Amino acid sequence: GLVCCGSPLSKMGAVEEVERLKNINYPILAEAEQVVTICPGCTTMINKSYGINALHILEFLEDAELNFIDGDNVRIYLHHPCHLSRGVGPHVMDIARNILEKVPGVTVLDCGSEEDCCGGGGGVRSAYPELSSQISAGRVKEASFADVLITSCPFCVNNLNVGKEQIKADVEIIDLVELIDSLL
Repeated sequence: GLVCCGSPLSKMGAVEEVERLKNINYPILAEAEQVVTICPGCTTMINKSYGINALHILEFLEDAELNFIDGDNVRIYLHHPCHLSRGVGPHVMDIARNILEKVPGVTVLDCGSEEDCCGGGGGVRSAYPELSSQISAGRVKEASFADVLITSCPFCVNNLNVGKEQIKADVEIIDLVELIDSLL
């Protein structure tokens, strides 16, 4: 079966291990009609290193007919994951915002730092855990005016939750796909 695409390892320079993982994954992915990932690091890695067209889940959902229930006046802060907005492309954040705007009872709030890194990607969490925690705590604090902090990257969800615990914040942190699922 499939294993990790190797994106985190490639950022840490583990070239031989990345090649080993690619040799396992490539034959499986190459047979797929369409590869869809929930991780922007995986999307970018598969596109660039594997040479296989992969979509992030939000790109896949862009034209889907989604019939949302009422979001019950929830205020959302939309975090822009580095690997999504810079790796896959800024168009994906437009897709995320467009999807959220279709949900009745949801308001997307901005504070000007949506594009700031949460400290969870690029090997920062592994190499500099204290710095990573400080960065994520800062992002969570900036989003504390919202009910829910939404992101579209599992590394961001994990790291932002570390920051949330550090400052004992009340904001809920979830992936946008989880929110979509809860409102269908």
